[in-house]
Amino acid sequence: MTRVDVARMTPCTILDMRSFMNRFKDKVIFLTGGASGFGEALGLELASRGASIVVSDIDTARLEKVVSRINDSGGRARAQALDVTDSDAVRGAIDATVAEQGRIDYLFNSAGVFLRSEARDTSLKLWHRIVDINLMGVIYGIDAAYRHMVKQGHGHIVNMASVAGLVGYPTATAYSTTKHAVVGLSVTLRAEAASLGVKVSVVCPGPIATGIGSRALGSGKNEDVDPSGGSGRELLERVTLTILNGVERNKGMIIFPPRARRQWWLYRLWPSLFVPITQKRIENYRRKHRDTSS
Repeated sequence: MTRVDVARMTPCTILDMRSFMNRFKDKVIFLTGGASGFGEALGLELASRGASIVVSDIDTARLEKVVSRINDSGGRARAQALDVTDSDAVRGAIDATVAEQGRIDYLFNSAGVFLRSEARDTSLKLWHRIVDINLMGVIYGIDAAYRHMVKQGHGHIVNMASVAGLVGYPTATAYSTTKHAVVGLSVTLRAEAASLGVKVSVVCPGPIATGIGSRALGSGKNEDVDPSGGSGRELLERVTLTILNGVERNKGMIIFPPRARRQWWLYRLWPSLFVPITQKRIENYRRKHRDTSS
């Protein structure tokens, strides 16, 4: 991110920036997957901007720590234990939020899991699990929140996908499948929802060090990578600003870092270019994880 030279800013520019920084003030936000990764970083940043947040996650121990951190620093957050694969629980949690606060302004569908595996090694049990979390969890959130937003005449749904939902990611076939579905869902719903006053955005990050790789499904845990050279908390804070900047500008697709955007554009313009690249990725994966003769 480029640094802002405050000394060269005009009074109007400073006023615009302050207005931008306060656009989430007093907004009612429901956030899934808020105990770690992007969800945690989003919750902390949104709270610092004055939002009232219901932070949900299945990991209640980590969830309570995140919510305590928000409230101890002067923010407003409530912890909600939630399994996003339970449609009734998701509906009940969002309905309770609306009943309690009178509305829902934003839904951030951030809950998700990673699975590094070839299709031939992925059991149906794992397929069901990753689809239930990464896709059905998003659908359940939308099903619960969208009807309230339509009735209100306003709202914004933000779905977390991946660049793997734009260009494909061999050796993570099931994960890429779910993220493609989330992108398709988001783009289509955005068109339907626009005339009803509801906005929809989908976030498509490239490989970022959020920790999702170390919590992957299956036996093969993979650390995710930050291609920009950053690490940990500093990186998450930077990309969180990128996400919220895109949300506030009502961007339909929020793709970052620049390397991921270039990859997406190249894939659209010249898909055959990616054939040797993906084949090399598959070869490297098989060399590391299995007997290449199998």
